[in-house]
Amino acid sequence: MSDPELIKAAVAASGLSARRFAERIMARDERTLRRWSAGDTEIPPIARRWLENWLELTNVGRARVVMSLDD
Repeated sequence: MSDPELIKAAVAASGLSARRFAERIMARDERTLRRWSAGDTEIPPIARRWLENWLELTNVGRARVVMSLDD
């Protein structure tokens, strides 16, 4: 999966906005995810693996993570 596809799939699977996903799930600035999504910057290997693991979670697993981060 290409970097842009990976980012788009991970954000979509979260059910969050790109900004909220960047800040709450990835602990990154939204601009970083936009650069990854556009293919302008390569995703660092550790972040790529984390995103791949995120997508391997079940919908329930991802929902639990998202719910645990709610304010």
